[in-house]
Amino acid sequence: MFKRNHLSTAVLAATLAVGSTAVVAQENVTSTATVTVQNAFTLTEVAAINFGTLRVSQDAVATTTTAATYTVPADGSPATTSNTTGEAEITALVAGTPGQYAVTNAAPFTVLTISDYDVGGVRLVNASAPSTAPGFTVLFDDATTQIVGGINDGETLDAGTTDLQTDVNGEVGFILGGVLSTEPADIDPYIDGSYTGNYTLTVQY
Repeated sequence: MFKRNHLSTAVLAATLAVGSTAVVAQENVTSTATVTVQNAFTLTEVAAINFGTLRVSQDAVATTTTAATYTVPADGSPATTSNTTGEAEITALVAGTPGQYAVTNAAPFTVLTISDYDVGGVRLVNASAPSTAPGFTVLFDDATTQIVGGINDGETLDAGTTDLQTDVNGEVGFILGGVLSTEPADIDPYIDGSYTGNYTLTVQY
């Protein structure tokens, strides 16, 4: 009986000794969690659209004419002309070239959209011509846009699609075609010189 009680007391004492072991040393460190937000990316103009050098004629007496058009495709195929004999005609002396743009520093494998470059068309005017002289109107949505790079390289970009997607490096580009249209003749014919007008491209996530 004495041995059993003695053994139980020894076990209990050993258990209490283990449970009450004091902390010898303790150190703390305070860290700061960090996150960086980068919604911005880089949109670069590689080349603006250029409709080349054209001979343009139309009936300067008529108050209304059927417009002639000159279309520069995005896919590299030859430009096309639509003329109305005796009213408005375009002949290309130097072929036009499409515009090209590049997106970098964007999120990988992410869809981008393009907007705000064809609201009502873009008017091109000759600063050296009389105010009554006709200019041109550029329509972008009547032409084509082609994807360069990204995960859909070489495909035609259709409005409302999710085809314009960046690659693993967050990069993609696109080629922008356009349609140049003559304006109705008034009194003055087209004057030699450079016709220019600004257009704005909005690319967004």
